[in-house]
Amino acid sequence: MSFALIPTPLCGSEEKLEKFLSLISDIADTTYANEPRNVSYSWFRKSPLDQQDEHRCCGFEVYADELALTQAHRSSPEYKRMRSVGVEEQLFVHPTALIFLEPACANGFLAREVADVQFKHSQTNSNLIVVRRYITKHYEETKVLLEELNLLARKCREMEHVLTFMPLKRKDGVATEVSVLERYTSQEKYEQTQISLEELRYDEDIGQGEISRLTSRSGLELKVSQNKWTHHTGRMGSGTFDLRVSLKRLEALAELYQQ
Repeated sequence: MSFALIPTPLCGSEEKLEKFLSLISDIADTTYANEPRNVSYSWFRKSPLDQQDEHRCCGFEVYADELALTQAHRSSPEYKRMRSVGVEEQLFVHPTALIFLEPACANGFLAREVADVQFKHSQTNSNLIVVRRYITKHYEETKVLLEELNLLARKCREMEHVLTFMPLKRKDGVATEVSVLERYTSQEKYEQTQISLEELRYDEDIGQGEISRLTSRSGLELKVSQNKWTHHTGRMGSGTFDLRVSLKRLEALAELYQQ
């Protein structure tokens, strides 16, 4: 069963963050070339528009099943080197918690593009990524929130400058937390989208990174955090959350294994 991860590792300094991101770039290349059961492997760096002062980056990874992560992905030399360097050079302030996520809304979409999105290409440089995390008091509130997010996702499908709108819920049974991955063609288009969706958004401005309290249009009292990111490296699979392996990639892998 496919699942997603949104890790946000905290590094000890800006230099250590840059070291980690360089290692991630190597992992991204081999992941795309050799792991057909990886759907998306995307890593983002902090946007200048974000006010957080921590040395963090953000990942978005999607795998077809647990073995695609624990065996195929973590067995690569590039991944093992990252883990080794991370320990030897003490890149991280503390271990990064990994929370397995799954799609929460029928109208959510991973990428509007018809082909995989390569984040090393210049056309993605201006894209803005927003990750929001909503916290409710109990499951009944979460159900109402998901209805609102599903309506938002349907609206976003009609807006060409909204490239990703994917609400996600936890797979571990915690029913009071929902994450949303959003991607826009630019900061300007992001701001335009917030205005056009005003009737569905929330009464109180959302803070940067820190948790804010707000009330939704339906009367839900929520906590929410958000951070803004820009692309660093990797790719995002086209279409929905489903596993999509292109024939071109399968043929390339077949040739590799025959050598």
